[in-house]
Amino acid sequence: MSKFKPGKRELFTYIIAGVATTLVYYSVRFFSRNIIENPVICALLGQMCSILFAFFVYKLWVFQSIGKGLKNLFVEFITFTLGRITMIILDLSVTYFCVKNNYEFFIGLFRLKKIDYGSALFRSFASFIGTPKRFEEFIFSTAVLFVAAVVNYTFSKLIVFKNRQKS
Repeated sequence: MSKFKPGKRELFTYIIAGVATTLVYYSVRFFSRNIIENPVICALLGQMCSILFAFFVYKLWVFQSIGKGLKNLFVEFITFTLGRITMIILDLSVTYFCVKNNYEFFIGLFRLKKIDYGSALFRSFASFIGTPKRFEEFIFSTAVLFVAAVVNYTFSKLIVFKNRQKS
């Protein structure tokens, strides 16, 4: 990583950490759907697990925050979590409105019943996108994650991990 300029290294590591965080979110959200029928609860579980994972990865690897002590760790964690509450509310709202209550409308709008869910791609990821309802949920959760990536990066860089190592 030392070949990168500081700003480019940070962006590169943020993208890698973001992909890993997204995988944690999707794994928890969609695998829990096999146990829990309510997509809003599954979205909340995915958010909670991904926030815990993201906090430590962003603190230690992406932003290299050097704040010392338990108090500083607690303040950063609370600030980090508060910054993500807006995205949690957005995710839960979209899930409630678009996935839980109006999924038939959006499945029709996106013509998701016309897709061949027997193809290799859909069979390989059946827990995530193997039915029209699951694919519709995947589409909306992905849209929210794109918005969250930009908002969360800005918030983390400017507010949460401002006590960073100087390169």
